[in-house]
Amino acid sequence: MKFLQLKFYIIAQLLTATSLFGIPLYAIGVLIRIKSFFRQKIYLHELVWIYTAVFYFLCHGLIFSNSLIANRTLIFIILFIFLSICIINSFKKKKEIILVFYKTVLIFSGLFCLYGIYEVTMGPLGFPDFFHIFRNNTTFVESYDTPDGTRQFLRGGWTGTFQIRANGFYSEPSHAAPIILVLIAGIYFSKNSFNKLSIFLIVSLYVGYSLSRTNWLLTFVGFGIIFLPIIIQKLFLLIIFISGIYGLYIMQNYVSDYDLSILERLSSTYSGLKIWSEHPFFGIGSVELEATINELTFGTDAHTTIIHSGIVNIMASNGLIGLFLIYGNLRNLFKRLQNMDFTIFLLVLSITMIAHFFYQILIFPAYYTVIIALILKSAVINEDKEIYK
Repeated sequence: MKFLQLKFYIIAQLLTATSLFGIPLYAIGVLIRIKSFFRQKIYLHELVWIYTAVFYFLCHGLIFSNSLIANRTLIFIILFIFLSICIINSFKKKKEIILVFYKTVLIFSGLFCLYGIYEVTMGPLGFPDFFHIFRNNTTFVESYDTPDGTRQFLRGGWTGTFQIRANGFYSEPSHAAPIILVLIAGIYFSKNSFNKLSIFLIVSLYVGYSLSRTNWLLTFVGFGIIFLPIIIQKLFLLIIFISGIYGLYIMQNYVSDYDLSILERLSSTYSGLKIWSEHPFFGIGSVELEATINELTFGTDAHTTIIHSGIVNIMASNGLIGLFLIYGNLRNLFKRLQNMDFTIFLLVLSITMIAHFFYQILIFPAYYTVIIALILKSAVINEDKEIYK
């Protein structure tokens, strides 16, 4: 089979998105193409962003946490961005390989959703099923005592009338943001009405059955971007942004009314925002942040040592400067889309920021696999535009 090694690597990378297997697999993929990396043209301004970010996070960790590697997660993110740029450049003008790369990601994502739908409608393949080895916890519904009684939730979300959520191959349905992203982009890219409708139905059913509020929001925003005219897209996103800020503001008074999943996430997020407001530029350091969150939530139903929101976590630990450096490097990756297809650029940017607000999507190597696939696919479609500016 042609390009069997590439297909196997992509599937393995996507399948292990939320487990520790993902990082070494990503590294193996890089090592396989390491020779071609030395022949790639990396622009000076991109290197400046990368080295500045790494230098800042190393120094920040040493000063605020007495450890050079205290910000290792953020340094990994910078490394992922750099390697993604190298991979994109190494596939330059290799149309056949690019199409295999994109189609493999798209087909895997479709199968992911179909399995999630199967889990809900027919039951899992058996517990522990085959995909459990790539998951972090069980599929059982668990009960928790809250101030107003006992509530049930399943892997961080409420169960509704279903006994199980559509997880797909991952431990959390909300971790499927890259899957949802590539399928929505697949609707946009497809020229065949039947394919468009099929992908639309698959992703809609999966998202509905996932019972993930994050997935619902991602899908609503994604559909709005690809189906609305370009002239309305920015207004639509502005309304979503303002509504989100206002919703976050008023929800702080009603945090205790929600299930444990939201209670834990919102409490840590509000605590992180409070810490950031007191240390806006540099934050308080990763180690100190963990200890502070533990202290602020200790003895409550929302006790945790982490901030689920990736954006708020960076702001509280490394300040606005840290967040600026992360998104400055992401811009160097995303601008390749901005030069070719503004709708896909808005889609990728919006899904990334929403998912990153609710959880730390940027630490998943599979996220970058999806971004690479979309950039390469856009490059094939827009051959007359320069991807490498």
